[in-house]
Amino acid sequence: MGTYDTSEAYEILGDSTQSLLKFKGNSDKDKITIVLNTDKNKLESFFYHVNAFSSYIDVKESYYLLAIRNILKKNNYLSLMLQLAQEQISEDEYVKEIEDNPSKYILDIKYLDDPNDLKIINELVKKIGLSFSIDQVAEIFSLDSDDLEKKVLKINS
Repeated sequence: MGTYDTSEAYEILGDSTQSLLKFKGNSDKDKITIVLNTDKNKLESFFYHVNAFSSYIDVKESYYLLAIRNILKKNNYLSLMLQLAQEQISEDEYVKEIEDNPSKYILDIKYLDDPNDLKIINELVKKIGLSFSIDQVAEIFSLDSDDLEKKVLKINS
């Protein structure tokens, strides 16, 4: 049976007087027992930050998925336009297809209400590593381009 004291935890969590968690533990062949002691306010603050980070990751993931869906919609639309241009379908068939399947071709434009979303979008665009116009970013992320431009100008001024 092994026994652990808080000295190892302090190295990971920081100074023993400032640590979020203080713990003691012991183990036997099949089980490890850890007892955590902390101040309630520190723990609430810790969970607040964990939840905020989790929310950030969820929003970031939703923008990744939105960008992929919008690129697929654009590809679908361009394919349909090509069929029309090559006279594989009539103009009536083209219009009917879009009217019958708008979610396949049409982007739902929205406005940025949360300034943190603009930061997330900026991070994603930087990770792509290409230069985009405001209109391109707006299209990729289903944003109103005028609204996006105003928000970007506000940040840059």
